[in-house]
Amino acid sequence: MRFRRTGGFGGNLPPLTLDAADLSRSEVTDLERLLAHADLSAVREAPPVRRDSPDAFQYDLDVEIAGRPHRLSVTDRTVPPSLRPLLTQLTRLAQERRASGR
Repeated sequence: MRFRRTGGFGGNLPPLTLDAADLSRSEVTDLERLLAHADLSAVREAPPVRRDSPDAFQYDLDVEIAGRPHRLSVTDRTVPPSLRPLLTQLTRLAQERRASGR
């Protein structure tokens, strides 16, 4: 799984690549639950963040589920409620990695 958050007042986060082998069992279980709840196949992509909305975040996600690749980009304004918990968790993981220098 690859995740990236760009834009916003707080700045970009470095890209985050997650491999299940590098995560604890509880982290894998949490991410699987959040992915199932997100229903990625129903998410409509958003256009890139406009220059007149510099404080908006854009989230890019690339994940394979049951052998099927899913790629999407959404902004703060277009994130469906079902996807928000997954993006929150991935943002937290990316921030932790940035803070630890990994």
